[in-house]
Amino acid sequence: MAARGWITGVFLALMIVAVHHGWYLTLAAALVAIIAARERATRIGLGVLGMLLICGVPWIIAPCLAGAVWVVWWVRSSPVKVSALRPRWRSGTILLILCCGAISGVLAAQVSLVQYRDNPIQIDTVQPSPVALWLGIVVLSLANAFGEEVLWREMLAREIRGLRAVSAALLMFVSFGLAHWYGLPAGLIGAVLSGVYSVALFWLRSKHGPFASMLAHFVTDTVLFAGMAPALLFTGWYSGT
Repeated sequence: MAARGWITGVFLALMIVAVHHGWYLTLAAALVAIIAARERATRIGLGVLGMLLICGVPWIIAPCLAGAVWVVWWVRSSPVKVSALRPRWRSGTILLILCCGAISGVLAAQVSLVQYRDNPIQIDTVQPSPVALWLGIVVLSLANAFGEEVLWREMLAREIRGLRAVSAALLMFVSFGLAHWYGLPAGLIGAVLSGVYSVALFWLRSKHGPFASMLAHFVTDTVLFAGMAPALLFTGWYSGT
């Protein structure tokens, strides 16, 4: 069981990394992850994610759609009542979630800005209104938080039930970190920061339920995307130009 969980988690990440190196590598990683997965819902979710990535569906959209398919299948097949997932948080818990999300977002944005300071990603597009910009940030943050939390803190977490806490946390670190090798921030520092962040979200999910990690992730992405928007989307706003 432990070996299959590790294979599923590692090759879930390799599916995403392989997108930058060829569709055939994404297909190979997807097949290995699907074969190793124990639950049917996981195999379906991985299959949908792999198909979307191979077809060129961009990140954020692909995991969001794959996560939605997994949720629908899980709700249909799970004996657990969905009403039992409703959050029951105290004020201190909400503060912890918001602080975790905000601090992580600020750190990720600062590191990413340093990485892209000398080579910002330029996209030729019309400058949107502030309302449109913030609406886009919120929508993208919601989609990304939902997709990644479902795939890692729900789908993968259910695959590794029974693992010791340390082993499960290590797998979350490796899988989520590796998946963000080309993320924000990128490279080794991005993978390490994402891995540590993944362990924190895994702890939040274990202690306070799925919506706790999802809310923290949403706050992180909102802060990150807001901080990176001038450098990534509209380079005319970028202070370095």
